Amino acid sequence: MEKVLSCTGLSKYYGGLPALSDVSVNLFSGRITYLTGSSGSGKSTFLRLAAGLIHPSEGSITVCGIRPGADTNELVAFLPDRDFLPADEKLIDIVRFYSVFFNNYDTDKAAASLHTLNVDLTKRFGDFSRGMRANIQTAIIAARQARVFLLDEPALACDSDSRKYLIEAIFDKTKENAAVIISYPDFLSGPLGCYVDDILMLKNGTVMFCGNVNDYLCGSRYANGEVIEVITE
Repeated sequence: MEKVLSCTGLSKYYGGLPALSDVSVNLFSGRITYLTGSSGSGKSTFLRLAAGLIHPSEGSITVCGIRPGADTNELVAFLPDRDFLPADEKLIDIVRFYSVFFNNYDTDKAAASLHTLNVDLTKRFGDFSRGMRANIQTAIIAARQARVFLLDEPALACDSDSRKYLIEAIFDKTKENAAVIISYPDFLSGPLGCYVDDILMLKNGTVMFCGNVNDYLCGSRYANGEVIEVITE
């Protein structure tokens, strides 16, 4: 395995308050990391730092040995938890833009994914419902040829066949030696658990656990379906 995302003493402050505090972890190619923690735990901040959209207050973070920013645009595919595609653009034009802007963009895969979602490529992105817009963005990002995929609560709220297709489109990236980091606040809910290799659990901006999912499951205590304690000894 190759270390593709690494951070040491990573901290981010907003107005003097820590969103992340002294985070030191390594994430690896060919593996799916489930980034979890309650609201406000620092998940989105961690992903935005890795995507180069914001910069650390302290410590360091690298992607393939490079500090996130313009030099890692080809290496990182980031899916935020809100709309990022232009509302007035037709889907077919958005796919064309991605094929020009990013090297080796898989336009056939993007078109196939959108077809599976039963969307009209001639419609404008903003004409779709909120849920469908989220699914479309997941499909668009899944066609990137990147080394690291950062997915902040990707939408999988569609029929079971389409959901399965989107999940496999995302997680097949590990076969291309990519790393997939997928963030949700709840603990391995829905159809994701069988795909996950590693867990990165944050609480109040600090790391509660980072490692193999089996070690996590064996060393955790639960109450009402939620992890209440990670046993590290």
